[in-house]
Amino acid sequence: MKISVIGTLNTEVILGPVASVPEWGQEMLVPELETRYMGSAPSVALPLAKLGAEAVVVGTVGDDETGRSVQNNLQRHGLTTDGITVIPQTATGICVSLFRDDGERLLLSWLGAIALLNEETLSEKMWPIISKSELVLLTGLFTLPGLETEGAINCFT
Repeated sequence: MKISVIGTLNTEVILGPVASVPEWGQEMLVPELETRYMGSAPSVALPLAKLGAEAVVVGTVGDDETGRSVQNNLQRHGLTTDGITVIPQTATGICVSLFRDDGERLLLSWLGAIALLNEETLSEKMWPIISKSELVLLTGLFTLPGLETEGAINCFT
């Protein structure tokens, strides 16, 4: 089954564990660091691919080293990246994630190219890829300000 997964694509820098957040002007050292080149779309597409689906990631990245790293990472994991649009002269989004021992996270995001995933880009540039899928999943809508609910509805009606 071919499934298009639309959503965010970004670098996530994960730090922790932290028991509390430091006061402004103070620094806290953390024992763990992980960097992921993913986002909401690949976080859904990867498990689908492991279950046997042909998962196509649909989203936007910047024309930068981070955007290329995101695409390379997804391809290394066997995901189809034909649905990714590279936005010229734009940086790829980033999310800094702090986590506690209980798994709860605090997220700070800068959207970059994510903000440029909009109705026009989705319907004009990505639709030829999406229309070949048997199923379409939309993830991370609250972090897609260029699309929002009305734009998503317009793309699929």
